[in-house]
Amino acid sequence: MNVLLIHNSELTFDVVERLFSENGMDASIVSAKMCDLAIETAKCAAFDILICPVDDYPQDVAIDFLRRLDEAGSSAYRLAVVRKDMLKAMGSGFLNLIDDFLSSPADTEELIFRIAKAARGTHR
Repeated sequence: MNVLLIHNSELTFDVVERLFSENGMDASIVSAKMCDLAIETAKCAAFDILICPVDDYPQDVAIDFLRRLDEAGSSAYRLAVVRKDMLKAMGSGFLNLIDDFLSSPADTEELIFRIAKAARGTHR
């Protein structure tokens, strides 16, 4: 499984890599900040899952980033990690750009469950 992880202070590369390893999940993980480099990375490689913590970013930056992923042709399953109070403020535009979300701070067991579910293709 190829994973694009949008880096933030809580879900770092090391944390996510350890979670995959501890749960027997084989993954190639690329970590990038929510920026042009992440968009270019998504254009160059087929990612199965995008883990996108959005709490560290302004609402308009997160929505613009997800729209740009669409424009880049990314078909990755999008799992957002967001505080519940921020989720409501993000609105339907944000909800239409993601496949699933976890409340922040992320419960690691729930994160692994959601990733495994997405990897099986049972998310829809």
